[in-house]
Parts: sequence; C-alpha cells; structure tokens
Amino acid sequence: MTSTVADLGALLDRSFRQHASRVAVEDGDRAETFSQLADRSDRLASALLELNPTGRPVAILASNRMEYIEADIALVKAGHPKVPINMRLSQSERLHVVSDSGAAMLITEATSTDSALSLVDEAEALDTVVSVGGGGTHDYEDVLGAANRPPSRPWRPDDPSVILYTSGTTGRPKGATATFRSRMAATWNMLLDELIDVAPGDGMLHAGSLSHGSGSKVIAYALSGARNIVAPSFDPGRFLDEALRRRATATFVVPTMITMLTEEAEARERSALSLRHVSYGGSPIAPSTIRRAVDVFGPVFVQVYGTAEAPHPLTVLPRSDHVDASGRRLASAGKPARSVELRLVSTGALDPRVGEIQARAESVMIGYWNDEESTREAFVDGFYRTGDIGYLDDEGYLTIVDRLKDMVISGGLNVYPAEVEAAIANHTGVLESAVIGVPDERWGERVVAYVVAKPGHTVSPEEVTAEVAGRLAGYKKPRNVWIVEELAKGSTGKILKSALRSQHWDQQSRQVN
Repeated sequence: MTSTVADLGALLDRSFRQHASRVAVEDGDRAETFSQLADRSDRLASALLELNPTGRPVAILASNRMEYIEADIALVKAGHPKVPINMRLSQSERLHVVSDSGAAMLITEATSTDSALSLVDEAEALDTVVSVGGGGTHDYEDVLGAANRPPSRPWRPDDPSVILYTSGTTGRPKGATATFRSRMAATWNMLLDELIDVAPGDGMLHAGSLSHGSGSKVIAYALSGARNIVAPSFDPGRFLDEALRRRATATFVVPTMITMLTEEAEARERSALSLRHVSYGGSPIAPSTIRRAVDVFGPVFVQVYGTAEAPHPLTVLPRSDHVDASGRRLASAGKPARSVELRLVSTGALDPRVGEIQARAESVMIGYWNDEESTREAFVDGFYRTGDIGYLDDEGYLTIVDRLKDMVISGGLNVYPAEVEAAIANHTGVLESAVIGVPDERWGERVVAYVVAKPGHTVSPEEVTAEVAGRLAGYKKPRNVWIVEELAKGSTGKILKSALRSQHWDQQSRQVN
C-alpha cells in the first residue's frame, strides 16, 4: 500500500534544491550552503546504508557542530533511527542508552572517541564508530569521500525515526520512540503554531544542545530555507555577541537562560536586536521574569509546552499574549496546538478543575523502546499521560500546576511545589529553587525548599519564607529553607528532585505519609 505521508527526505531535498545557494549551516568560521549540505548528507546517508544495511539505530555523541546537523539530515535520508546522546551524560549513562537502543553505529568527534570505543567493548550491538577528526573505527571525512551515489531506500513513515531517552529523573532513562510520521507531524506543528513566520534567510541560533530541545528545530528551519547556526555552548555574553554578528532571528532557551540573558542585556544596556522569535520551555517561569525579559528584548517570546514523549508544541503561548498580559496569562502555557487534543483527568484534587494533562496527537511517541510495560502505563484510551497536573481556564489557556509525582500532601491539603517555587522566584536574589515534601510525624509531609542565590547576591532562609508568606496560604510556606550552592541536575538541565528526596525518604518504609 502506498503511503499518503510525504517523504521527509524528499521534502528536504526539494528545499535544498530550491535554496541551493543560500547558507544552510554556520559553525564558527565555517559555513555551508544548502547545495553542499545536500551533497554531504547524501554521501553520509549512502555510507550509512552501506555500513548499517539492517537499519539498526545510530547514536550521535557530539557537541553542537556542523557535522551533527549533517548526520541528522543523513539519518532521515537513510531511514535509520537516530539516538541522540547528551554530552553531559556519564559513561555509565551513555552505555545504558547505547545498550538499550541496540545502536549498531555511533557518530562522534575526536574528544569523545575514547569514550565511544570503550562503548564498543561493552555494548553488544555496537561495532562501528565514525569520528569527526579521526580516531574511531572510521574517519568521518573518509566515509563521506568513499560514498559516490545518492542514497536509495524505501519510504516507510511508520519506521522509528528518533529514540530520545528521557532525563531519568524517576529511574533509568527510557527511549521515547518517534516514527517518521510523528516527526513530520511535530515539525508541522512547529511551523503552523510556533514558528509561524520563519522565512528563507532567517537564522536559528542553537545555544542549547542539539541532542535535545533546540535540536528539534533543525528540520523545520532546513525545510524553510533558513540557517541553522550552532554555538558550542551557552554563555550569555557570547550568545548576545553571536546573535548580533550572525543576524540570528530565532533561538530556543530554557527559563534559567532567559534570566541570564536578561541580566546580561541590562548590564550592556542593549539587547540582541536581530532576534524576533525566542521559543522557551522545559520548566516553569515566573511571570515577573518573563515580563522583565519582554521589557528588555521586546515582544519576541513564544512559550511552548511538551515532553520527550509528546514533543512541543503541545501548547503555545504566542508573542501577542506576552504583551500587556496579566500575570495569570503569563503563568499559563498557552492554548493547544491546532492538531493536538488535550483532556484533563481528575486526580482527586480539592480543586475540581485540576487534573492530569493527557494528550492525543500524531506527533506523540508510539511508545518506549523495548519497554512494553512502561508503554502500556503511559497511555490510556489513546491519550498519552504527561504526568503533569493542570487546568484550562474559560478562554482555553492551559496552566500547568505541577508534576503529579511532585505534589506534596501536608495535613490532607495538596501543595504544588511549582507554585511555591514561582513565589520564591519573585525574590530578586534567587536564581532557582526546588521545593519538595519530606516526612513529618504530625502533618504526614512538610514543605521544604532548597534555594540557589544569584552570583553576587545573598539570600537568607527568612527572606525566602517571607516572600512565600506574602503570596501564598500559610500551609504552602516552606517549613525549612536551605541555601545551597547548586542543585543536582540531569543531562537536560532539569533539577533532580529525586536526589533531594532520597536524603529524607530513603529510610522510610514508604514514599508518602
């Protein structure tokens, strides 16, 4: 039966021909046109089909660089599943991803070749390492040089396209698996509801890792004839310089990065004037923080909500909703994307409006790789269970209250840590915080907070408690506040609350009281 879903590789080829002379990728002092990207990704795809004829997953362990984007495009053309590995993962975590995915091949760079070769020794399926700069079983440029014919493979839209491992905040990371069909759907969601005015010649500055959120935009920008501009790492000063120098029009950031960029721009008394589209997501943000950022950068911000299993945008808060908006509107995650169906399922909370957010869309994963039990638990009636708690207001805007697993029950009352963290964020000296519940003989659980101060600022526990007391009900106020230098985070930058909880709960017979 012939598929009615457009061939993503063919769409990319058409875009590359249409924009052949335009710059497609910028990396430091290197640049390649769409014509060059087409040729090099064709050659790599042909080599992938030769080296990995059975189409087993191919892992990528590399920093933000031009070759990462070439490999991403080539894997689409070859029809092989991509397994992105965050460079921040430890060797044992890398081994889990490679072993669990059954990756037969790994594309890396010289600085990570030793790590990659050691994975070959330990992971049963992995036998080929293609390294940029040499040192693997195959040199990247040699592989491209030996390939001299366009890739040829049947288009199978329901084959796996990406196996994205979760951050592992609740145990071993699981491989959220997207097909080519669902990847196409996610890309259309971006172009229709998030990146609505991207045009040829625009530039997406990738400050976050290409292995995660920022990398999900690569295909959308390539299809649009726009540039993908890679930065090796994030530094607020360097970011603003690069954005101006490269005439970048867009980027994707997380809330902590917004705070750092705003402070840097205020110190310079100027912003990255070329930016007209800043997507953000990944964690909650205080309305005061985003309002301050809008004052500095202008109405350029677009909030998106999604997960590894259900890629953003599930919902979108567009630029227009960031202008003269109420605190309630800015605290929301926006409205569902047009091809996404959301429903809220009661969790038994006191507020009848609040429920678990569940999503149904073609962009949602088909399941967890090699994990049928977790896949069954993740879906109900065709809806993916996000594990987030929220509510919809009368105008259809979704507000995310917290993670279902993070909710604290103190004296029979529900406390949502995200709400407390948002109150703490109003303190001008606070960089970030984590609120959890710990065992309490009288109340079952009590609310506590771990707080990190901004560089150069001093914050006391009493100030934090007073900030919350002035904004929330008394039972939501942290009973203990600890000022710490940093908070443990996973590879995607999310705070590992499980590590904080373990200090208090490991000696308990159960994890709730």
